[in-house]
Amino acid sequence: MQGKAIGNIIGDRYGRLIVVSEDGKGCRRRAICICDCGTRKSIRLDSLRSGAIVSCGCYSKEISKNVNFKHGACCDGGRSRLYQIWTGMKSRCFNSGNDSFDHYGGRGITICEEWLTFEVFKVWALANGYSDALTIERKNNNGNYEPTNCTWIHKADQRRNTTRVPGIIFRGERKTIRQWATFFRMSHTTLRCRLKRGWDMEKAITVPPKGHE
Repeated sequence: MQGKAIGNIIGDRYGRLIVVSEDGKGCRRRAICICDCGTRKSIRLDSLRSGAIVSCGCYSKEISKNVNFKHGACCDGGRSRLYQIWTGMKSRCFNSGNDSFDHYGGRGITICEEWLTFEVFKVWALANGYSDALTIERKNNNGNYEPTNCTWIHKADQRRNTTRVPGIIFRGERKTIRQWATFFRMSHTTLRCRLKRGWDMEKAITVPPKGHE
């Protein structure tokens, strides 16, 4: 279906969603969809085609509810660090309300099916050297969260990263300043200068640039 014009996919199903019309608003092509739960929603066409979005949001809520109920006791009531890494990973990929969604699920990054179950993810994590001193990293920034594309790396002091080494760990991933700047569509010079002035990463990427930056 990759090559179909949007007019030719009306009536097609993507997970729980059925395309009913095109949404002409915005710079990216979007489709108006009806979810099996009855919700009507405008969704980016590339997110439908990639499988990044399969419902209006009800599917990820059901997964989270079921997993929280099933695993709450074994995961210290959901407070274990590994469990939080897993839920954060899912939220970035499936929850359109997450602040980082546009950079993950919104651009087609998803999670392999087996990792939707926490026990499976936990087995992989422990078998591949996980400890509370490590954070998850995708080897290919354009690839999905899956065993062949993920590894565990040491957390580093962010200030040391900004002055001595090119990699910055932010939101559980490591990238160079230039890569982060490209990722957030901003000048790498502006980002570098802000970090050198002591700004934290969240502030550095969210404050609109001034004329002299």
